[in-house]
Amino acid sequence: MSTGVLEKPKLAGQAARTGAGPEPAARGGEPGGGSRGGILPFKARVSEGTLVPLCQHLAALVGSGISLTECLRTFTEETPPGALRRVLADVIGDIEAGHKLSAAMERHPEVFSPYFRASIWAGEESGQMPETLDRLARYLESKQETKQKVRNAFAYPMALIVVIIGVMSFLLLYVVPVFSTVYKRMGVGLPLPTQVLVDFSTLLVTSPWVLLLPIAGFIGLAVWIKKSPIGRLWFDRWKVRIPVVGPLLKKMVLYRFTRSFGEIMGAGVLVLKALDLAGRVTGNAAFIEALGPVRADIQRGTGLTGPLRRTGWFTPSLLQVISSGEQSGRVSELMGCAADILSRDVDLTLKRVVGRIEPILTVLMALIVGLVLLAVYLPMFDVMQHVGK
Repeated sequence: MSTGVLEKPKLAGQAARTGAGPEPAARGGEPGGGSRGGILPFKARVSEGTLVPLCQHLAALVGSGISLTECLRTFTEETPPGALRRVLADVIGDIEAGHKLSAAMERHPEVFSPYFRASIWAGEESGQMPETLDRLARYLESKQETKQKVRNAFAYPMALIVVIIGVMSFLLLYVVPVFSTVYKRMGVGLPLPTQVLVDFSTLLVTSPWVLLLPIAGFIGLAVWIKKSPIGRLWFDRWKVRIPVVGPLLKKMVLYRFTRSFGEIMGAGVLVLKALDLAGRVTGNAAFIEALGPVRADIQRGTGLTGPLRRTGWFTPSLLQVISSGEQSGRVSELMGCAADILSRDVDLTLKRVVGRIEPILTVLMALIVGLVLLAVYLPMFDVMQHVGK
């Protein structure tokens, strides 16, 4: 079993051996295994973060010689009642019935991702289950930490956006109507900016359903992007080109691919299946599409660096790392080093992006509120002039 050596003469052979890929059900399960969704009548909701303690627990106990069934049963007893506990009980039942762990997990694709299942299968085939589980735990921890960093970084900008929407709604629905009534009683003529603001406020107060049109349009667009392959592909291509944010999103795609590709290759999964799984881990349809020609080139026996360069996604430094890995047979190890570098680069880029967005949103909020208040008080200046005369 290859452990990450991508020497060019071996790629063609690897391609020939990866027809269906290392799918657990196809290798270790019963015929048709993987089509059953488990005994649960519903899809279990289990976050990847809850799988980290599972991997750590199994890595420690399996490595000490305790049977897999006993390890799982112990962890299940310590797991609070919920979806994960029910799924693990189902997995234990399948193992006791004679199935491998990978085949049992294949029956719950809503809980265990393709990457997770393929790694478990590779650990079973290579006899390195403790190392594989430990690698999985570290990978999932790294993934959760990255997600949390992004959430924390964008918490303040999102709060500013909510404040802007709230302030504008309060001004348009409550403040502007009050001033409009006062000006009407005083018989004061309204300047154009004030008249436009009053008309828009009146429209929102008398016909609030008008707000539903853009909201419904936005929801419809989001559903189309999520459900339609064309919509998802278009959105994923567009978002990495957005000024300020786009470069960050692109680096995050490369980080996810590099980290997962190195981990998968280190688990002994063959190169073509590793490409497929790592591409799916990125979650970017445009990047996954770009990997299609790469797969075709590898099947023809070419190296990995050239096809990846032609995608236009990879930086020269990352391509140099991959090329060095091909030549030395240390792709998995060097990809892990490259992922560590990309992780630090993502953190720095994230800080720079947030540092640019926060003042932009602050100035925007001040500008919007200032323009609204100016439009509201413009007629008051005319009234003060008449009073002075």
